[in-house]
This record gives sequence, structure tokens and C-alpha cells, in this order.
Amino acid sequence: MDSIKIEEIAKGIALCIENAEDLLKDAKLLFENDRFTRAFSLAILALEEIGKVEVIATTLVNPNVPEEKRMERFRKDFTSHTKKQIPAILVRFLKAAKLEGINALREKLSSKESYTLDKAKQFGFYVDFLEQFVSPANMIPRNLAKDAIARAEEIIKEYQPLKQEGDLPSLLITFENHYNEVLKSIEKDEELSIINRIIK
Repeated sequence: MDSIKIEEIAKGIALCIENAEDLLKDAKLLFENDRFTRAFSLAILALEEIGKVEVIATTLVNPNVPEEKRMERFRKDFTSHTKKQIPAILVRFLKAAKLEGINALREKLSSKESYTLDKAKQFGFYVDFLEQFVSPANMIPRNLAKDAIARAEEIIKEYQPLKQEGDLPSLLITFENHYNEVLKSIEKDEELSIINRIIK
């Protein structure tokens, strides 16, 4: 991992978790003050921010990605809404995976569902035109914002032990050394997150 030192990767993970927590706090404040549309969009942003942890793991701490390609792939994926939203969508379609099989789930992830989540986030901020003009207030009801906040809270909670880990750099080195074993166990157990295997 010559491109980025392991200590810097650990710092990046901690910062992503902290910022996701802050975005979620802001979403809750807005929700408590009846600002549902922006609360919804901030909850989605919190999910994207926590999704960056997965991007870091699958690019910078992935021995299957050649050293010379890691930074290129990381820079691309780190700004991709789709890549950052995958953890949120995986939670949404966990039942679909069990009922329909993993191929059906992959098909959903690679097509419309990731786009839908990003488009919904935009609805919370902007007036749009869907055969007629619609405002955020038309598009995001209270219960949708409440559900988004609950989902973000649930997922972020899974990552918090990483931030509290005293020797995260050593943990990441161990994770890199056992990356392929982790991937096999995830596929077998249908785990939602690869990063949570670091802390088990």
C-alpha cells in the first residue's frame, strides 16, 4: 500500500464515519423542526458518506487490485454516487436476495435502484418537472424522511466500532491479508458489509 499509507487510510475511515454521524445529527435536527424534505436528503447523504468506507476497503485495502491501479480506481469510486449508495441499497434488498437469489439482487443494484435513490435525494433539494412542476414538499412526505433517518442510523451504527478501534492500522493490515477469505465468508453468509468483518 505505497500509494496511501495505512495510517492515512485509517484516518480516512474514521473521518468518513464522523462526518456521516454529523450529517445524521443534522438530518434529525431538521426532522424535529418539521423540515422533512431536507432531513430526508441529508439522511441519504449520510448513507453515501458511510458508503465511502466500503469504497476504501474495496480499493485501497484490496490485494486483488494491483498497486498501480488502486489510486485510479479509488479516485473514481470515491466520488461515485452509485458506489457510495450500495450499502444502503443492500439493506433495502436483503430480503430480495434471500427470496430471488444473488443474481436477481445484482441485477437490481446495477440498474435502476441506485439511480432511484440518488434521484430521490435530489427531490429533497430541488423543484423538478415531472409532466408538471413539483416542489420538494410535494415529493418527500414525513414518513419517508423518518424511514431514511432510521435506515441511516441503523447502518452508521454498524461502522462506529471501527472508529473506536484503538489500532485500526494494524486491523486494516490484517484485513488486507485475509481479504479473499472475508469475501468468501460474506458470500456464504450474505453479510451486508465487508468492513464489519474487520471488527469481528
